[in-house]
Amino acid sequence: MPEISIPIYAQIPSGILIFAIGLYSWLKVRKKENFIFFLLAITQTVFAYGAVALFYSCGNDKLTTFIDRIFLYPFCIMMPILVYHFSIEFCEIKIRWQKAALYFGYAWSAALVVWSQFDSFISGVYHYRWGCHTQGHLGNHFYVLLIISYVILAIYNLYNVWRDKKNDALKRSQAVYIMIGFFIFSLAGFTLLWAYGIGIYPWSYLTLPLFIIIIAYAITRYRLMDISFIFRQSTIYLITISLFLLVLYFVLIITAWYLQISIHWNLVTAAFLASILMLSMFDIVRNFIARLVGRYFFSEVVDYQEVINDLTTQLAREIDLKKNLQIIKDALTKKMKLGGVRIVLFDKKLHTVESLVKAGFSSDVSHFLLRDFLLEKGMVIEQELGFILETEKDNEKRKKIGILKENMKRIKASVCLVLMVGDEYIGLILLGSKLSASAYTKEDMQALSVFSSQASIAIANAMLYQEVRDYSLNLKRKVNEQTKDIREKNEHLKKLLEMRSEFLNITSHQLRTPVSVIKGTLSMLREGRLPEKDREHLLETAYDKSVKLTDVVNDILLASEMKSDKFKIDMERVQLAEVVQEVYEDKKEEAQNKGLELKLDLPSTKIGEVLSNAKYLKQVIYNLINNALQYTLKGSIIVKIEEGNDIILLRVIDTGIGIPKESLPKLFQRFSRAPNAVATFTDGSGLGLFIIKEIIDSHKGAKVYVESTELGKGTTFTVELPKAKSI
Repeated sequence: MPEISIPIYAQIPSGILIFAIGLYSWLKVRKKENFIFFLLAITQTVFAYGAVALFYSCGNDKLTTFIDRIFLYPFCIMMPILVYHFSIEFCEIKIRWQKAALYFGYAWSAALVVWSQFDSFISGVYHYRWGCHTQGHLGNHFYVLLIISYVILAIYNLYNVWRDKKNDALKRSQAVYIMIGFFIFSLAGFTLLWAYGIGIYPWSYLTLPLFIIIIAYAITRYRLMDISFIFRQSTIYLITISLFLLVLYFVLIITAWYLQISIHWNLVTAAFLASILMLSMFDIVRNFIARLVGRYFFSEVVDYQEVINDLTTQLAREIDLKKNLQIIKDALTKKMKLGGVRIVLFDKKLHTVESLVKAGFSSDVSHFLLRDFLLEKGMVIEQELGFILETEKDNEKRKKIGILKENMKRIKASVCLVLMVGDEYIGLILLGSKLSASAYTKEDMQALSVFSSQASIAIANAMLYQEVRDYSLNLKRKVNEQTKDIREKNEHLKKLLEMRSEFLNITSHQLRTPVSVIKGTLSMLREGRLPEKDREHLLETAYDKSVKLTDVVNDILLASEMKSDKFKIDMERVQLAEVVQEVYEDKKEEAQNKGLELKLDLPSTKIGEVLSNAKYLKQVIYNLINNALQYTLKGSIIVKIEEGNDIILLRVIDTGIGIPKESLPKLFQRFSRAPNAVATFTDGSGLGLFIIKEIIDSHKGAKVYVESTELGKGTTFTVELPKAKSI
C-alpha cells in the first residue's frame, strides 16, 4: 500500500463538512442558488471519499478503474457546470448567450459522463509512491477542456459583480470570497495530471478544506446564501462537540499509554466516566462557546424580521410622539446594534432646507440632498458615497457628493434615512457606525428601508395627534375662559330644569292617584250618592290619601331643598335613643293596625351622643321605619341601637319582600324603586331613601347602606354615626 498522505486523510472531515453546509443551505433557505450549491456539495463529498477509496484500492487495478468510472468521474464531471450555474444564479445573470452556454454545458457534461464508462476515456492504471490513478485518453482531454472553460466563465461572472460598483458592498464582498473559493478548488484539477503519468504530490487535495474555510467565512461574515444564523448555531454545537471528543480521545490515549495495552476494561471505564463528566458540563461549556462565537464571529447577527414585527407592534400601541421616538431609538441601538442615533424632525414653521442646515448639512448640499439624492436613493450611505464619486461623470454632482460625504463625516453619520409620508419630508434619522464596526450590508439596507417607512408613518401620526391635541386643548382653554359665566348660569339653569322635570314627574305619577281618590269621594258626598254603609270607609280612605299626599309633597320639598346649593345642616349634640323612641311611639299604632310587630331594642345603659340635627335625624329614622312598614306584609320590624368604640349603629331589620340584587346600585337615587316594591306599594315617591342618603352624607364620617337582604325574607338597613367628642 502507498504511504499515508495528509492531504488524502484531510478529505474525510472535509467531505462531511461540505455536505453538511450544502444540506443546511438548501433545507433552511429554499432558493435555487442554495439548491445548486447543495448539488455541488454532493459532488465534492463523493470526490473527497472517492479519493480515499482510490488510495486504498491501489494494488487492485480493476477496483481502481471501477471506482474512477462509477464514482469519481461521473460526479467530478458535473462540478464545473454546477460551479458555472451557481455563478449565474448568484450574479442574477439574464444574458442569452450565458443561458445558452449553461444548457450546452449540461449537455456536454452528460455526454462526458456516458463517455467515461468506455476505454477511450480512461483505461489502465498509473502507480505512484503516494497512490494510483487511471490513465486518461481522448475523452479525458475534453473533460479538462470542460473544467477550464466553465471555471473561467464562473470566475468571469463573479469578477464582474465585484468590479461593478453599482452593486452594494455586501454583494461585492460575497462575490470576492466565492471567486477565491472556486479558484482554489479548481486547483484540484491538477489531480488530472496523474491521469497523464505526471505523479506530483497530492497537495491539490487540500483545496477542498481551503474551499470550505473560505465559504464558511463568507457565510458567517457576509451572510452568503442567507444561512448565517443557522450556520452560527451549527458552529457552536460543532465546536462544543469537538472539544468533548478531543477530551475523550485524550483520556483514551493517556489511559492506553499508562496501561501499555491496546484495550482494557479500565480504559472503557475511564472513557465512560469522562463522558459522564463532559455531559454534565455540556451546557456550561456550550454557553461559554456561544458567547465567544457571538462575540468574534456573529456579533452583528440581527433577526431583522423580528425587529420590524416588534417595532410595528409597539408603534401601533403608542401615539405619543416622545414615546414613539424612544421606541425607534431603542430598536436601532439595542436590537439592530447600531451606534449613535439622532432623529431630526423638520419644523413646519421653517423651510425644510433650514431644518437640514440646523442638523449639520451645508445649505447648498441640503438642496441637492432633498431634490436629487434622497428622491433617487431613499437613503444616504456614507461608505457608498466613495463608490458613487468614482462612477459619477457630472462634475457639479461630484462636487456636491464630495461635500455631502464630508458633512456626514463631520456629524458622524454613517447612514441618513429619510422620513417621508407621501411627497412630504417630515425628518431624518442619522445613524452612526455599527457596534461591530463592520460595513452596512445589503440586508441592513433593506431592513432599514422598511424600518424608515414604518417609523415615518408612526411619527407622522404621532405629530398629527399632537397637533390635534394641542389645538383641542388650546381651543378648550379659550372657550372655557370666554364662556365661564355662561357655563355657570347654564349649570344653574340646568339644575332648575332638572328640579322642574322631577317635580312634574312626581306630580304626574304620585300626586294624581291620591287627588283622584279625594276628589271622587268628595264628589259623591256632595251629590248625595255616597252609600251610608260605605261612608265611613270611603272617608277614611280619602283621609289616608290626603296624609299620603302631604307626605309626598313634603318629600318633594325636602328633596328639592337638598339639591340646592344652599342646603346645609346645622350640627348639634343629639341623643339618638331619644329620637328613635319618639319615632317608635308615632309608628307603633300604624304597625299594630297592619298586623305587624314593631320592636325597639335599646342598650341597657345610656349611650353616647352623636353630632347631628334632631330634625333631620328624625326624618332619617322616620323614613327607614316607614319603608319597613310599607314593604313588610307579615312578621316583624326591629329597630336596634348598638354602641361601638367610636360609632353608634342604628339598624332597621324587617321580614319584608327584600330587594333584588340588580336594584341595589341605584337604590339611593332619586325616584328609584325596585320592581317588587312598585308592585307591592304603588303610591311610593321613590324619594325616601334618597333623602336618607343626602342627610347622612352631610354628616362627616357617617354612612348608610344595605347590610343584608334576601327576596321574600327581609332587609337590614344600617346607619353608622360617629360619636360626638366629649367636651
